[in-house]
Amino acid sequence: MAESSQFDFLKDYVLKVLADNGLANLTEQQRDMYVPPITAQLERRIGYHMMPLLSEENLDRFAALVDNEKASAEEWKNFWYEAVPDFEGELAKVFQEFAKDVKGILGK
Repeated sequence: MAESSQFDFLKDYVLKVLADNGLANLTEQQRDMYVPPITAQLERRIGYHMMPLLSEENLDRFAALVDNEKASAEEWKNFWYEAVPDFEGELAKVFQEFAKDVKGILGK
């Protein structure tokens, strides 16, 4: 897909959720070990949530972007905002559910 730097906001969100659940003081080694797979899980959840909202045309556009290793962060952003009505609202739903699940897993 696209380079990971464009998804830094997801990593930042994961760190916030962890901090909100008492894990603000992770060492750099712990962050390097745990944050990438948790962020990848969040990315998958976003995809699973958004895919059913895409029209056939937008599914084709999505596939083309996935195949384009040089797709920029701006191209991805434009795609999501054009393809999903109320993209930010839908993203907020995913974030809220993710935070709730993390809280449940961590027992806070």
